Amino acid sequence: DCGGRVVSGMRRLVAALAGGAVLCTGCGDLTGDSEAGKATPDEGWRPVAESPLSPRDQAVAVSLGDRVLVVGGSDAAPCPPNADCAPPDVAVLRDGAIYDPAADAWTSIADAPIPLAGQVVADVMGDVAYFLVAPGEAGGSSTVLSYDARPHQWDQLPPPLLPGELASP
Repeated sequence: DCGGRVVSGMRRLVAALAGGAVLCTGCGDLTGDSEAGKATPDEGWRPVAESPLSPRDQAVAVSLGDRVLVVGGSDAAPCPPNADCAPPDVAVLRDGAIYDPAADAWTSIADAPIPLAGQVVADVMGDVAYFLVAPGEAGGSSTVLSYDARPHQWDQLPPPLLPGELASP
């Protein structure tokens, strides 16, 4: 059931985003041991290695085992919903990086074949992250990308079939 897989994927995505939010936020006074590398989650916040990515809005983040992949988004000033501003008219980003909390290190990755931001559905199987990107404003079809963390390689896959496109028996 495709709907169940999407819900399952979204649950994993939410968990990855929650994990990424903890990894990518909060610097300040540490509690407990005064050495930054010695703090544990029970002792309070600790700074993490500086990301090679610019600050951004609507980046896509997924958990790759014990690492977090962050890709795309926009580095324009955000325009929150219901705010009195126009959404920025800037290109969506394609760059990305993987954060390894055990090593407290970021590794830059190859740019995605297309820009990624906002309404992207993502799921992970092993070391491969899959991204379903909705058609652009000009129409077209959905795009499916995969990123394999082992060889650090992007692939563009055939788009999914839409209802009515399935072959009849």
